[in-house]
Amino acid sequence: MTLDQFETGLSNVIGRPSSLRPFVCDGSPFDCEVFIVGYNPATAMEGDWWRFWKAGYGFQKERWWKEYINQRGGEISKTRKRIEAIVADLSPVRVLEANIDARPSKQKSEYPTPVTTPFDFLLAASAPKVVIAHGTDAVAHLQGWAAIGKLISCKHFIYVGRERTASIIAETKAALAS
Repeated sequence: MTLDQFETGLSNVIGRPSSLRPFVCDGSPFDCEVFIVGYNPATAMEGDWWRFWKAGYGFQKERWWKEYINQRGGEISKTRKRIEAIVADLSPVRVLEANIDARPSKQKSEYPTPVTTPFDFLLAASAPKVVIAHGTDAVAHLQGWAAIGKLISCKHFIYVGRERTASIIAETKAALAS
């Protein structure tokens, strides 16, 4: 699948414009060897997700990051801090952040049954070597994928400390090296 074909397929799944947040990465999702997957985005972004997409390039994380920080009033959640720490420690490896349910909400109880079609499309179209799943729902959803690549599971990132984060990074690096 080409990036253009992916864009068309994703557009068919999430619509255009879209208030969903199917994933965040820098560039093409096909270049991402590691996925970090949770339940759903906690921060609803104003506007269309596609404004961060550039044909022929992919997702523009830097543009998204600036708006994300602005819309959150400059504050970063504990989950986001954990994600960014893992991404930084794995650099130059490319990392994609996604959720099994792309609908943003502050509380999981708003969407107790996940709609996973966008995520399932993304995972089927991509070939990550490692998936870090945080939270019981994400871990459960990815059990079938574990036969394809390395699945690293943990509690939701709000409950993960520095020691477990270091072991997740070490497990990821070891899996990428093998």
